[in-house]
Amino acid sequence: MKLTKETNTLNFTSRKIYSFISNVYNFKKILGNDINDFTILDDENFSAKIGSLPKINLKLELYDNQEKVKLVSSNPKMDFSFEFFVEKIDISKSKIKMDFFGNFSSMIEMMVKNPMDKFTQEIISKLDNIEFS
Repeated sequence: MKLTKETNTLNFTSRKIYSFISNVYNFKKILGNDINDFTILDDENFSAKIGSLPKINLKLELYDNQEKVKLVSSNPKMDFSFEFFVEKIDISKSKIKMDFFGNFSSMIEMMVKNPMDKFTQEIISKLDNIEFS
């Protein structure tokens, strides 16, 4: 299953946005109000209970190009990831494209598709309104 969302144009540099989303401590703000029991495990990992899903551990993976950040589930039974791509529009404006990839059985996919679509839209709405400082 793949879901793709994109922010509106953001009035922040791509470097500032990348710096913000590459910090595991900011994901409580990014993931929104559907997060219960958010716990930082270390500088690359946190655990969270998202909506009605069981508590999961997520690992933050950074890329040298300063354009992509990936969150990967460490639970083999919940095989999914979020990829955030920072697109530079000009010197002071950027966008974020977010892809959700889930490797689920067809039955699980039917159960989670609508809630995940709503959740990914909420993340994008949060990103549209965050002050990237």
